[in-house]
Amino acid sequence: MKTIKIILMVSLLFIVGNCALAETDLAKKLSGRILLQVQSLGQAWYVNPLDLKRYYLGRPADAFNLMRQLGVGITNQNLAKIATISQGDLDKTFAKNHAGKIFLQTESAGQAWYVNPLNLKRYYLGRPADAFNLMSGQGLGIREDNLTKISIGYLSLLSPTAPSSLSTAPATSDQAKQIIDGAASAIRSGDTSRTITYFTPGVKKLVEYTMVVLNDEGRLSLGNMMSATTLKTSTDNEKTYSTEVYVAIVGNKVEVKFYVKKQPDGSWLIANL
Repeated sequence: MKTIKIILMVSLLFIVGNCALAETDLAKKLSGRILLQVQSLGQAWYVNPLDLKRYYLGRPADAFNLMRQLGVGITNQNLAKIATISQGDLDKTFAKNHAGKIFLQTESAGQAWYVNPLNLKRYYLGRPADAFNLMSGQGLGIREDNLTKISIGYLSLLSPTAPSSLSTAPATSDQAKQIIDGAASAIRSGDTSRTITYFTPGVKKLVEYTMVVLNDEGRLSLGNMMSATTLKTSTDNEKTYSTEVYVAIVGNKVEVKFYVKKQPDGSWLIANL
């Protein structure tokens, strides 16, 4: 009986090891690529060649954070070895060794460049909106079952200071929208205690339960959905933010609304989830 148990344990370890190896192989194969969730909302992910994790490219601000935090410094001399889209091949071996990376020109103003793994050309990532559009435009469609095989990486919630060549969009003066965005950020990071501070007391139990039952993917999707909302209606004491989400079981897009209400002390809190 003991021998059988040992055989079963060894077999299980072998199977788990093979699954982990297969997942690592997929991440290596897609290293440096931009992936588009074709079965969801076409959400974009960047597979970082340095740690083989995927990072979400939700909004231009996310693209900016990704460039700042995952970018690798490079000298002008080495950067010049990688051709731009308008140039012929230069040092192809050097470009291949750094395919998929994001480079920051440390000897200049910190300009960011993305080395496309497909053609080994470098693309300038200019302003956050330009970087987001360019990187999303290089996307490769991927199914959910394959995407989930690549581990999720998380960026710091604090954005580094932008150099002069990369100006961030001004922060919104809409306090209610700041509450929505703050809650979305806390949900994505899995911080329950911080998340509940953005909601009214009446829904805090529901928020706590939701944070427990959702896995990393679920919390990420919920946070991204909240970030994507825009102002629908507004009064002095209540604002409604909404977005459309595709629901597979319905086969159509469904409008999702969040209600943010002004509190007696003048602050704003989310009243539903």
